[in-house]
Amino acid sequence: MQPAFFRFSIALFALLFSKGALATANFPSILKARYNISTDIELMCTLCHETPRGGPKSVKQPFGITLMNRGLVAYDINGLVRILTEMEAIEPDSDGDLVGDISELKRGTDPNVNDITGEAAELPRYGWYCSTPRGGAPLSATGGVWPTALLLCAWCIRRSSAQHARSLKAALSRNPRPER
Repeated sequence: MQPAFFRFSIALFALLFSKGALATANFPSILKARYNISTDIELMCTLCHETPRGGPKSVKQPFGITLMNRGLVAYDINGLVRILTEMEAIEPDSDGDLVGDISELKRGTDPNVNDITGEAAELPRYGWYCSTPRGGAPLSATGGVWPTALLLCAWCIRRSSAQHARSLKAALSRNPRPER
């Protein structure tokens, strides 16, 4: 295997299979204490994650995405505190009900549910996501990574094949095959 192709394969593997945000056990307790929230800690995970279990790439709720868009990463407690402080000042509204997320947490309402309509906020979809039928199978958050990765693989394979052909041609020109 070519060294460049091997390095590329390792980088591609790391890109495609790296873990996204994970449920961080301290995050719900920090939110609960800071905003005097009476909800069970387990249910607090669903403020950001799809399920109470959390887990890799399960931050699907608008409030969790707002936190991640502001730079929150798993296990960064200082980052969470910093981002919450910033959000207290500017009051972003993840569910579009004209009430800021932090105000909703303080009031005991869900920052993912629009208080006017009573419906969960729908996340905007961009690019290929627009062609997904409503209620269809959820798409991966990696969107355009797979086509890009496939094109990059094809380019590397073609490049390594061309290099191999050039080195083979050079070797044959130095040592021509004897005629029989």
